[in-house]
Amino acid sequence: MSKRTDSAVDCMQYLEQRLIAHNENCVDEQKLHDLLYLALREGYAIFEEPILEGSFVSQETGPYCVELTAMSIQRKNLFPITLRMARRTVLILNSILEQYGHYAHEQLLRIISRDEAWQSARANSNETFFGVIDHELVKSDSRNVSVLRSLWKMDHNTYSDPAAMALYLN
Repeated sequence: MSKRTDSAVDCMQYLEQRLIAHNENCVDEQKLHDLLYLALREGYAIFEEPILEGSFVSQETGPYCVELTAMSIQRKNLFPITLRMARRTVLILNSILEQYGHYAHEQLLRIISRDEAWQSARANSNETFFGVIDHELVKSDSRNVSVLRSLWKMDHNTYSDPAAMALYLN
């Protein structure tokens, strides 16, 4: 039985809000795409299915979620946005923020570039076409994720504010 997946836009806004609330004033758009990709991979590792709706392509700068092409990340007054996401999605996003939120885009790209899904998509890319990142390969790559570490980070992280998190849960 498959559980509901949340929209990539909601996940992106949640990540951005939590980073800003955690005193990261300038949030790089590519870093948000990187974190979304890592959340997708971690969702497969823990739940064996995607937690967010989104297709990723491999640009030279990193993974890019196709559903967010029209979305402008250059916003400062995000609050209050009332997002409604599944509890499991919020927990995964908090785990990703705890593990990778302090990393710069370049550091995230080094981690992502080890994935077979990323390498395959880059091999199928050229100047006019971005390779599509295959979800089956992401699922395969998720076997390299430390599930125990991820579960620990879900419950013990500095990005998790139970009162604020309640606003986002369905």
